[in-house]
Amino acid sequence: MTNTIVGIDVSKATLDIVLLNGKTSHNVFENSPKGFIQLQNWLEKHQAIETHSCLEATGQYAFR
Repeated sequence: MTNTIVGIDVSKATLDIVLLNGKTSHNVFENSPKGFIQLQNWLEKHQAIETHSCLEATGQYAFR
């Protein structure tokens, strides 16, 4: 079983995502409900259903 790791760089406008699951994939999504759905679909496409995810601490965005 390959561990899947998702790194998320959060900004007000976007989510910059790196996926590590045996290979490296990268994508950028809008930081909005529409972007969250696109992110979910992208993770499912890459078979990243169970993941270890980490977000960078970005001040005010970490408190929401």
